[in-house]
Amino acid sequence: MKTKGIERRLYDIKRCKKSIQGHGKISCIAIIAILLSCIFGISGCSSKNTVLNERDDNTANESMQTDTETKMQEVSSNIGLLKQINMFDQQTGWALTSENEVFYTNGGVDYFQSVHKVETADQNTDNFVNACFVDEITMYLVYFLGENIVVESTMDAGQSWKQVLVPYKEYGGANEAFINFLDGQNGYLLYCSDPGSGQMTKILFGTEDGGEHFEVISDLSNEISGYPTGISFSSSSQGYIATTYHGESKYLFQTTDCGVTWESLSLEQYDKIADVSYVEGYPPVFYGKERQEGKLILKYVGTKKNSNIEYTTQDGGLTWNINEPLQCDSIQSYSFVDEKEGYIVDESGRVFHR
Repeated sequence: MKTKGIERRLYDIKRCKKSIQGHGKISCIAIIAILLSCIFGISGCSSKNTVLNERDDNTANESMQTDTETKMQEVSSNIGLLKQINMFDQQTGWALTSENEVFYTNGGVDYFQSVHKVETADQNTDNFVNACFVDEITMYLVYFLGENIVVESTMDAGQSWKQVLVPYKEYGGANEAFINFLDGQNGYLLYCSDPGSGQMTKILFGTEDGGEHFEVISDLSNEISGYPTGISFSSSSQGYIATTYHGESKYLFQTTDCGVTWESLSLEQYDKIADVSYVEGYPPVFYGKERQEGKLILKYVGTKKNSNIEYTTQDGGLTWNINEPLQCDSIQSYSFVDEKEGYIVDESGRVFHR
C-alpha cells in the first residue's frame, strides 16, 4: 500500500504523555583434568551437517585478545555472510544475509530456511537493507527503491509479505534508513540522506498501525550530529539513536517524548584504555517481555588499539553499567537472547556467539 501525501506534523503530545504514564587441596590428577576440560571447552566443536556451527579452527581464535575480555566463539555459517541475526530463544530466530536474503528458524540455529529475498534495493546505496526482528513471527525490512523508502513486513514467519512505500525525495537522496518496532503496531523509521558537504538530513517517521501509514515526527538534522548507525526504542516514549563520526564527541542520543526532542548522552568511560581519540556508538538492543533489559556496545577508538565495550541496563536505558571489553575486532550488528547469551556480526559478516 502506498502512503498518500505523508503529512508533516508532530505526534500528538497527549498520546505520548499517556504512554509515559502507562508505563582444600587438589591432586595433580584433578588439576590435569581441569586443564584438559578448559582446553576442550574453549575450542568448541563443529558438525558438517549444520547451517550455523561453532568453529574450532584457528580462525575462531584470531580475534581472542586478553583474559579480561568477554570470550566469544566464532560460528561458521552455511547460509553465507550475515548482516544481522536475532534469536529469541534456543529454537526461534531470524537472519539477514549480506545478499539481503531473509532466513527463519524454529528448530534452532542449525536449521535456518530461506523465506524471502530483496532483489530490488537501490544499487546507489550499495543495496542497503536494514531489518527489525520484532518477535518469533514478525519482522520488518527497509530499503530504497526509486523515489520511495520500501517497508516490507511479515507477521506469519515469512509465509506472506506486505509492502508500504514512503516517499523521501523532498528531503534528499537515497542513503540509509533504519527501522524499529516495539510490537506489530508501533514503530519508528529514520531516514538519512546522502551526506552532502558533511551535512546529512535526518527525518524521523512514526506509525501506530503496523506500518500502513507513516507520519513525520520530527526533523532531526540539527539535533542529531554525526552519522546514525541505528535506532531503537525500549518503550513508545523512550528511544535511542547511535551515531559515528571521526573526532565527534557525541555518540548516543535519547528521547523521552516519543521522538519529538533528543539530547546527547555521555556514559561512564572505560578507563583502562589510554589515549582514546573518540567513541563510536551502536544502537542498544532490548530483550525480555517488558523490554527493560538491554545491551549497548560502544567502540573506543584509541591511538594504539580499538576496544568494543559492553554496557547493560535493567531499566530501559535510564542507567547503564559498564562491563569488560568484548572479544571481537569489529561490529556490524548484535543481538541478545538474554543477559548471558548473544550474537555479534562483525564488519566482514562473520558471526560470533557467547
